[in-house]
Amino acid sequence: MAKREGKEDLIESQERNMISDVYYAVDDFIDHEVEEAKRRSRAFRRAWVPVIKSLLSSGSDLVGDWYFYYRTKNGENILDEFERPLWIFCVIASVFGGLAMISTIMNNFPCFAKNESLYKKKCLKRINYLLGLEMFLEDIPQMILTTMVALQKRGGVWTPVSIFNLTTSAFNFTFNILDMLMPLPEETIEAAKAAKKA
Repeated sequence: MAKREGKEDLIESQERNMISDVYYAVDDFIDHEVEEAKRRSRAFRRAWVPVIKSLLSSGSDLVGDWYFYYRTKNGENILDEFERPLWIFCVIASVFGGLAMISTIMNNFPCFAKNESLYKKKCLKRINYLLGLEMFLEDIPQMILTTMVALQKRGGVWTPVSIFNLTTSAFNFTFNILDMLMPLPEETIEAAKAAKKA
């Protein structure tokens, strides 16, 4: 009888150990999968949040510029002397918006991002240089023009459209400066140093 009870205790103990081992194995597997999902999520956000921020900033600036142009052109107090400069800077904003879209596609979409040709690198270098000039060729002149229109129209009263245009241009200007100040990832710096040495 004592042998039988001892055998049953041993079997029960082995079953508990086996259940415990399975529980810990499943728990470790789930922990590993959760950590892997968190890592992939961080990598995805690191790659795409700046892209979305830049596209939203450029897009809203472009919409604000054109909307302000049409409202000024067709408004109650038409200001003929500002119509042509506003149109010119809206066209410039459209060109820079297109360049930003091309740069985004070439840098982030898998079919283009894997291509490391010399042509792509030169092209992106020129586009990024032009996008750096966007602040001085589009954002600052657009803010000045918006201010001039607001000061001469309705005795300096700011309309919601002019505030929207000034705000979107200012945000785009600020985000462009912040993008320029963002340090490169360490891997990129190391790869550039290795390329220089070779």
